This record gives sequence, structure tokens and C-alpha cells, in this order.
Amino acid sequence: MAKLNVGSKLIDGIELNRINRMRRIVGALKLTQNFPLMKAVKIPASKFEELRAVVNLYLYACIARYHKNSIFTLSENILEKYPEKIKSLPNITPNGLILPKAEVILEYNLVHQTVASIFREFKFDKHLESVHYPINIRIVQGQPNPNLDGRPRSATKIHSDMWAGEPAGAIMVFMPVFGDTENVGVRFCEPQSFPREIIRPLADFNEGAFLEENSKEYKVARFAKGQCILTDPFLLHQTVKNKPSLRLSIDFRFLARDKVKSDDYMGSTRLASYISMDDWCDYGKGRFLTTKAPLKKFTQEDVVNNDYAAKYETERLS
Repeated sequence: MAKLNVGSKLIDGIELNRINRMRRIVGALKLTQNFPLMKAVKIPASKFEELRAVVNLYLYACIARYHKNSIFTLSENILEKYPEKIKSLPNITPNGLILPKAEVILEYNLVHQTVASIFREFKFDKHLESVHYPINIRIVQGQPNPNLDGRPRSATKIHSDMWAGEPAGAIMVFMPVFGDTENVGVRFCEPQSFPREIIRPLADFNEGAFLEENSKEYKVARFAKGQCILTDPFLLHQTVKNKPSLRLSIDFRFLARDKVKSDDYMGSTRLASYISMDDWCDYGKGRFLTTKAPLKKFTQEDVVNNDYAAKYETERLS
């Protein structure tokens, strides 16, 4: 791969602005990883344990309320104790989202509230215009699956989330929580150029795979538990499967107040899912994400579209 040139022009002479925006967002925070288009900070230990506890409870609620004829013991690591039961859950999408359903909606809102409290602790508020909801609780199975991995928009293909319909200015946030994040992780590649004609949704991520040829892989980047990882949408990424184990992580996106010209190169059908930081942080407190969809098999037709995997409503608490 080509050698990284920090002064390189990612898109027609514009995009040092993207690198500088990432620097401004993290400000004076102590970084655990520092690359031009990727930054990471450590989640405080007490907050991370709180996150693990509520995610663990969510997993427990999912398996206990779906496998009603089985008896489960709540342990510190449900993913490790009941991997087969978790893999058999009906609310897992082809790309690994563990969708909240009516039977587990309370536990899901607890996860959201904990994620919001962690994110707010980093004081990113002044840099944020809006945040995407709902957050994603994602499980990845490290065993290769030709049917899933060969899908047009499989996360195992090198891609940008813009190619799935996200805005060109949406900063990605990852929080690895449980499992084998070393062998079932994410690799990141910074392209030296990003043609304007592929700053749009793609029917198949393979259409943009040529960008990897002239990219710089962040080879020492780690998808490590206990970190909050931020990436620019021009940073390509893909799920890595080096071992048949499981990994669970949280991900979501936000739009920064600080704009660059190429943010306007693409609209998005998902903008309605971006809300203010205050409203986003209120889920699990003054408002609840709700759904009437029951905990049963994910039946949405696996077709390429630019919408979120499910629709939810909001209830305000008195």
C-alpha cells in the first residue's frame, strides 16, 4: 500500500480540513490511539464496568425472554457463558445488529443511557450538531459465512458508511465491549484520494473497493475493549474475522458543528435519525425508545436500501 502523506489531498485538494476537524473534536483529551482520521480515548474504568453490566443485562434479557423454556443464570459475561443461545437470537440482522424488541426495550434504554453518559463525559458537546439514534448493539461472529459475507453491503467488505446512506459528515463512534476484539475486530485504511463520484450510496461495497489499492492501513490500530474510537467517514474500514469467536460492540454516529466542503457532496435519507445531543442523552431518562415489534425472527427482506434496519417511536415520561 502507498506510504501515508499527511499532507495528501484526500479529495481534489480539500481534505486536510477533515484531519484538522478530528484534531479539534478530541481537543486536549489524552489519546490512546492517534491517527489522522481516527482517534481513541479510554473510557473511565468505572463507566466501562457500568456499560458492560447493562449490555450484559440486555443480552440476558434477550435470551431469557426468547428461550422461555430454558433456565439461565445471570453471570458477569453472558456472551462467554451462552454463546450458542445468543447466536440463535431472532433479532440479529445480517450485519449483526441486536435489534431492541418490545420484550427487552427497558434494558435497551438502559444501555442507551449509559452510552450517552459516557459520551457526554468526554465533553464533545460543543463540537456536536446532532447524534444518530438508536445506538447499535452489534455482535459479530468470527466464523466466515459465505452467504452473509458475500452480501452486497456486508461489513466484511472494505467500505465507508457513506456507501450505506450515512451523511458525508457523519463521524463514526465505536465502543468495543465484550468478546474477542483482537481476532474479530476492525481494520482501518486511509485512502490517498476519494473520488467525488463515490461519495454516495453504493449498491455493492465492491464498487468502491479500488480505493484500498492506494490507501495507508493503520496497521497498529487496535479495536480494543474499554476505548471510545472516533473515525471520519473518509476512513475506510471492514470487519476482520481471524478466529471463530464472538465480538460485541456499540456503534453510532454524530454530525459535527464544524463543517468541511465535502460534507455537502452527499445528502442522506438518514438525517431524520439525527437529533440534538440533549435529546439523545434524554433517552432512558425523560424519554424512551419504544416498539411494538415482538422478539421473533428478523423477517425484513434482505435488500439493499439506505434506511435503518427498523423503525422506533419515542414516548416521553411524565
